[in-house]
Amino acid sequence: MYLRQAGLTRNPTFRIFNAFGVRDTARLRKPRSNANTHVGSHFSKDNMTTKDFVKKLDFEYIETFSLLRELETKDYVDGLQAKAKTVQAETERRRLLDLTVRGTKKLLIETGTPHPTAQRTNIFKKLDPRTDEFFSILSEEYTQHYTPMCWPVFREMVVFYDKSNQIVSLLSICLSCDQIEDEDSNRIKTGFKVFDNLKRYFKDIGHKIERM
Repeated sequence: MYLRQAGLTRNPTFRIFNAFGVRDTARLRKPRSNANTHVGSHFSKDNMTTKDFVKKLDFEYIETFSLLRELETKDYVDGLQAKAKTVQAETERRRLLDLTVRGTKKLLIETGTPHPTAQRTNIFKKLDPRTDEFFSILSEEYTQHYTPMCWPVFREMVVFYDKSNQIVSLLSICLSCDQIEDEDSNRIKTGFKVFDNLKRYFKDIGHKIERM
């Protein structure tokens, strides 16, 4: 819905659900041609699994955020869509549309929050049992499985910091579409049980999970 309203081209062959559960046309993502490697890792991001991600991550503590969740969010998203329709520059239009579905590292660095709707829910040290639980969930072996055909809205975010309070990496998570991406919007693969466990985990630490 967001791309169509902003005048971007989409492939009408595929039918999916948009961010608010309304059926709409959408284009599939093209495979990424670059094979950038994750920081401190020899894995290609195109082949990265959550188990690979946590195995190579060096950090001191994590922050969790809940975003794009309150009733006011729809007015905010509608405003971004309207503004995007008036913008001529492709980069700026895509930046606005991106904010309808995710938070960003850039905003987190500049403002202290990854998104205007974001709420910081927790700060956990590396040795905190809840950090260990999160890592245990992500350490499941990757298995190929069905992923819902929907346009993701990344309402959960986990940010990793080093001892100097610098961002090491972050994960954006959509529990409706079973998708996990890093700070560069690279998809990270994972096992099929991971998302059910993540829903329980985020609910337990205070996130208002829509569906269980």
